[in-house]
Amino acid sequence: MKRLLLVLSLLFVALSAVLLCRWRGYFYLTQPPQVGNLVLCEALDEVNHPINTGSEFKWGTRSVCLLFDYKAFQKDTTLYVRWQYKGHTLAEEQVILTDESGFCAFYLMKEDGAPLPIGDYSVAVESMGHVLSKAFFVVTR
Repeated sequence: MKRLLLVLSLLFVALSAVLLCRWRGYFYLTQPPQVGNLVLCEALDEVNHPINTGSEFKWGTRSVCLLFDYKAFQKDTTLYVRWQYKGHTLAEEQVILTDESGFCAFYLMKEDGAPLPIGDYSVAVESMGHVLSKAFFVVTR
């Protein structure tokens, strides 16, 4: 009887571990989701290399691009990119990740194509209610 209970207990633990790994993803359990290598730039070239990188952009700039990589995400996870100007949300974009790792690029630009206003900006990458990474930049005269 003891042996049967021991075998059943081991089977329960093994089945629970398999189900947990299947549900959350083995890669996700071994390494938390990460967003890194944030780069702010004015644009990307034809092979996705950043042009005019930095955290300070001169007045007249019509767009700012955020480029970053991600890894250890489950497929179909939603990432949100929130652009703020002087503490107020300007825009929020979302992407549903189709791969566990890769890179993303998002642009901030005005609908009418006018230059971005002078001042302090921030951009945050969020998922599941958590800020995973944040960058700051300024548009100056």
